[in-house]
Amino acid sequence: MSSTSTLLTLIARLCYQAQDFDQLFTQLTVMSKKHGQLKEAVVRMVDESMTWLPELKEKKDKGEYKNVKDRWLELLNTLRDITEGKVCQLASSLVWS
Repeated sequence: MSSTSTLLTLIARLCYQAQDFDQLFTQLTVMSKKHGQLKEAVVRMVDESMTWLPELKEKKDKGEYKNVKDRWLELLNTLRDITEGKVCQLASSLVWS
C-alpha cells in the first residue's frame, strides 16, 4: 500500500509542479476510478492535492486567471467529484477564511 500511495501522490505532484493542470485533473480522476486501487492510496493523493488549494486560491484572488481557466475552481470540482462531495465542506472553509 505504501508504494501505491507514493506513486499516486508523486504523479499528482509532478503534474502540479509542471503546471500541467489538465493532466493533473485527468490523472486525479483516472487514478481514483481504478477499481483495484487501495482506498488509502486515493485518500493520500486527494490530501496532497488539497494542499494546493490555498495557493491556487491566492492566485485566483490576485487575478492570475483572467484569460485562462480558473484552476482553483477546476481542482475543487475535480476533488469534489472524486470524493463525492465530501471535500466541499473542507474547501468552503478556505473560501470564507
